[in-house]
Amino acid sequence: MTNNTPNNAQRIPGTTGPATPAPQAAASGAVPPPYPNVSQADMQQQQPPPPVQRQRDIGADIKPAKPDPFTGEPTDIQRFITDCEGYFEFFPTAMASMRAKVLFAAGLMKGTAAYWFEPIKRDYLKEENEADRDERTNRIFRDWDNMEVVLREAFGSTDEAREALQKVKDLMQKGAASHYCAEFRRITSRLDWDDEPLMDLLYKGLKEDVKDEVYKEDRPETLDEYMAIIVRIDNRQYDRRKQKAAKNPRQGSTWES
Repeated sequence: MTNNTPNNAQRIPGTTGPATPAPQAAASGAVPPPYPNVSQADMQQQQPPPPVQRQRDIGADIKPAKPDPFTGEPTDIQRFITDCEGYFEFFPTAMASMRAKVLFAAGLMKGTAAYWFEPIKRDYLKEENEADRDERTNRIFRDWDNMEVVLREAFGSTDEAREALQKVKDLMQKGAASHYCAEFRRITSRLDWDDEPLMDLLYKGLKEDVKDEVYKEDRPETLDEYMAIIVRIDNRQYDRRKQKAAKNPRQGSTWES
């Protein structure tokens, strides 16, 4: 009986068995891989890494004010150093290097301070190799603490602590207690004292009427808390003087802040 069923296998003349099936055509639209012997994992490893995204400094958004210039006044050294260090915190990326920190601070120097630092800055910018620079230049640009040291050596008082102590002993409250406390804090920042003796000095310079009320209060543990009590009492007395002046306009110009 003759088998009419179609057979996809093609016979080659002169052979007795079925021939190897003809290869199927590639699917329409399929593209063979460009490197058939390279695995996908190998190809991923050969790809260049993505570009590193530079972190945006918070200062780029906040835009803090730059520190005030430093002119070489001995009493202004600590303020200048503290302001610079605070500014650096806003730019942890841009101000990461000592070069950036020192050159930034140098750009804020004016007058005597600028003339003093100019040879150091010129030495750093002119000589690319550390071996060709002055040792002081290398020391300054190596560590911010060294910059602080040379500033104090150049412009600091020979006996800063003694001068600060004399100033704070002479300091007296003449206006608002808040102003008195702020000036007290500024002067005593150069004294390495505990809060207890500082509170004694603060009390001695108060107005007598403020002293009378502060004396009734329990002494707190910290200078900040003590200042808060003093300012609160002084503000209360100030408000009371305003009330009295409002009742007697003729005495309105006699009360003081």
